Amino acid sequence: MQLIKYCLMLLFLTFGTLAIAQVEDDPDADEEDSEEFRTFNNADYRGFYIGGNVGVYFANKSTATFYSGNELLTPNSVCVFLGCAGNNGIPQVYNQLVEELGGYDFELAEFAQEMNYNPAISLGMNLRYRTGPFMTIQTDLNYVNLRANGILVYQIDRPNPDGSLGDYFESHPIWGEEQRFILSPGVQMYLSDPSDFVPYIDLGAVLTSTRARENRFSVGNRQYSILRPTQNANGTIINNRQATANGFGFYSGIGVNVKFEKVILDFGYRASFEKVPFRKLDEEFSMFDERTLHHAITLKFLYAK
Repeated sequence: MQLIKYCLMLLFLTFGTLAIAQVEDDPDADEEDSEEFRTFNNADYRGFYIGGNVGVYFANKSTATFYSGNELLTPNSVCVFLGCAGNNGIPQVYNQLVEELGGYDFELAEFAQEMNYNPAISLGMNLRYRTGPFMTIQTDLNYVNLRANGILVYQIDRPNPDGSLGDYFESHPIWGEEQRFILSPGVQMYLSDPSDFVPYIDLGAVLTSTRARENRFSVGNRQYSILRPTQNANGTIINNRQATANGFGFYSGIGVNVKFEKVILDFGYRASFEKVPFRKLDEEFSMFDERTLHHAITLKFLYAK
């Protein structure tokens, strides 16, 4: 996966550099072509377009750590239920999980070490204004629902399958879900003369608004929510709301516009450096301060107003 990402980035940089050089410094362009380039009437290409987006969004795995259950890294702690160093857990939950594990005692051996986001469908809207034959001002608003997955490892006081009494370990899932709204104002620059098939590069800013919706772990048929848990006086666990967080970044991409009368199909690839901070409720504390690389492949359907 990392190799694919780096290849796409290299392809983007190479394609953009060569295409711009072709448009601006083509040594084979004769005077007739140059004259034709200068005589485009900007007014003939101005206008608004509106449409929808559908695509696939590949989120950077770094912020998926938020759903790992590790109380040292996140406010979402499995230790509230299972018990860890300095935390006794909840006896009722322990007994429920012993039942799920066939009556054997257990302890948590390892937090989730590798949390990853699944590729997710993105849906949104696109508004653009074409300023002339070679540039468009645009903005996208996309919605993505992400799921992060990992495993917790338990040491269980159960004989191994071969009958020996050595350490016996089982893995059980932990996961989280979050919503992202991604606003992307920018410009799209065309790499050839106006036609029905025009390649482009685009770039702009990114505002990413993120809200964690849930964080759960399960063993057998039992599952428990660990999204910002607190225990009240009677021992009941309450899940607190996770504050929505906003982060700024930037993006760049390549693609092609295919025109059918008043309809444009825009197929493109976008790389974005987004800041996705998770803030503790009512506190100005960010768990993730660095911008990370994300990817998207998008198909846009646009109609000329």
